[in-house]
Amino acid sequence: MFATMEIVKAGNSDISAILSLSSQMGYSLSGQTGYENLQRILQHPDHEIYLAWADGELAGYIHVCKMLRVTSKPFLEIIGLVVDNKQRRQGIGKLLVEKCRTQLKVPTVRVRTNAKRQDAIAFYESLGFERAKDQMVMVLE
Repeated sequence: MFATMEIVKAGNSDISAILSLSSQMGYSLSGQTGYENLQRILQHPDHEIYLAWADGELAGYIHVCKMLRVTSKPFLEIIGLVVDNKQRRQGIGKLLVEKCRTQLKVPTVRVRTNAKRQDAIAFYESLGFERAKDQMVMVLE
């Protein structure tokens, strides 16, 4: 358990820590490309990244995007939520989701997760998320 917890918006000085934490989830985007992507995200008005610092160490982050669609009300989409392996099941993910909802004042939050990630599905359901539909991701390169 942690003694102190602080949730703050990410800045350019946090990029290395975010990339390092992302590697725990198997995301290997690092080096110049990772830095450039994160710099663009941090400057984009519709994207936010919040960091959870526990006892002075990065314990987790959440990346959300404000989404506008022709066919629905505005919503937040969780693009990424990562909690350090050593800090899981201590409420950090929940605090990050709550921070986004209160700070950004968008009532609806959506998340996409791989159907194989039963732990992630259970986590989101424990926060009150409901399964809305199944989808297929298609890519054209």
